Amino acid sequence: MLSSLRLLAKQGPGSLEALSQCQQLRFFNVHEYQGAQLMSKFGINVPPGIAAKSMEEVVKAVDEMADEQGEPVNTLLIAKKMKLAREMYFAILLDRKSSGPMMIGCSQGGTSIEDLAEKFPEKIIKIPVDSRVGVTDAQAALMVSGLGVAADKAAAAAVQIKALYDLFVKCDCTMVEVNPLAEGTEGQLIAADAKLGFDDNAAYRQKEIFAMKDESQIDPRMGRACLVSNGFFCLRNCFHCLSLTVYAPKITYMHAGGIMKCDVIASGIVNAAKQVGVAVPLIVRLEGTNVGRGKEILATSGVSIIAADDLDDAAKKAVASIAAK
Repeated sequence: MLSSLRLLAKQGPGSLEALSQCQQLRFFNVHEYQGAQLMSKFGINVPPGIAAKSMEEVVKAVDEMADEQGEPVNTLLIAKKMKLAREMYFAILLDRKSSGPMMIGCSQGGTSIEDLAEKFPEKIIKIPVDSRVGVTDAQAALMVSGLGVAADKAAAAAVQIKALYDLFVKCDCTMVEVNPLAEGTEGQLIAADAKLGFDDNAAYRQKEIFAMKDESQIDPRMGRACLVSNGFFCLRNCFHCLSLTVYAPKITYMHAGGIMKCDVIASGIVNAAKQVGVAVPLIVRLEGTNVGRGKEILATSGVSIIAADDLDDAAKKAVASIAAK
């Protein structure tokens, strides 16, 4: 090295200046996956992974890495990288207690609502929405304030909250969960990631949405369960749908089988209707012991309950009650 410097010095100042502008490469960096492979050879714990340089290698890697708990991947989303100032949580769910949609928000996001509720219970905002009215300006402003949006961006944020509720209603959603609901560098709200669920009973009027259904994501065992006489799956799903449907214009109830007396059943229905505050006509068909007394209890209950003689009669009275509104 010294001999090289003496030689360059004899050649004049220009040679020394050129040397000063050059840097000898003494190290290099490997790719992250190569570093992980190297660390793994030394017994260092690293996340499992397989490097792939072609579609064939990708398919092979997926087969090796996947297990039965995951879902098949048929599509890749290529998205623009966003610069986000912070992350929040927002969701609209069907709430049984309020018998309507519930907006839930948190100024912290990026993790599950269960974790958020455990870590930041004081930051969880819950706002029940009257499905007959929708999200009011005051409710949207309250949610935006709870999310911690700056005052000068509150109006635009409220528009986004209302738009999410509009989606929830017009698309017959059972759930709209945006996590994270992010704030961009300019203060705008961005639905960075979302999970949407839809009411199967609305398939007839949401044809475009239900055409998106990916059958490869559905466990065939669950699909068959509702086609065969398997009460566990079928009845569970049916009652689940009934308990979540808050837009039902009427409710028809039929109790069949058993030796329970109809007057006892009627009394229970009346008490439950008064406690819950049923806002739609309730059609009840009773048949059996003390059926006359049961119908009398329904008729004098003061609750919007209509007695029916059979299912055909119940269907006609249900249609008539809706038309009368």
